[in-house]
Amino acid sequence: MRRWHGERIVFLGDAAHATSPQLGQGANLALWDAMCLADAFADRGEPAAALAAYTAMRRRHLDYYQLATRALTPLFQSDSRVLGWLRDLVFPASRWLPPLRRRMVRTMAGLDRGIVRHTIPLDELRRLALPAGAPGAASG
Repeated sequence: MRRWHGERIVFLGDAAHATSPQLGQGANLALWDAMCLADAFADRGEPAAALAAYTAMRRRHLDYYQLATRALTPLFQSDSRVLGWLRDLVFPASRWLPPLRRRMVRTMAGLDRGIVRHTIPLDELRRLALPAGAPGAASG
């Protein structure tokens, strides 16, 4: 979808930006959508401003996942024996290479934003996930 909201409706998760199942990100990205939408409305009372802020926040994060799903889909959903062989050779071996392993873990956790952009800091994740004052919540 080019736009994830209308005047009275917001689409989240796969309804707004489907990814292929091999990334395992459907529910994960929907939860990020919900957290960012709640933050956008908490920070801005005006619905139009909140929805614009939500779209801007999510677009930066989702660009990476949509690119990754486009790149990986042929490896998982193709009749090509060559692509299947390549996938079966590279993916298991990549867990032994620390930079690739870190990227895979951050991607599966929903924290990665691409090769150039920095990973979402854990303090930001804690802030989004835990109410202020809760044990383990970031202060400030």
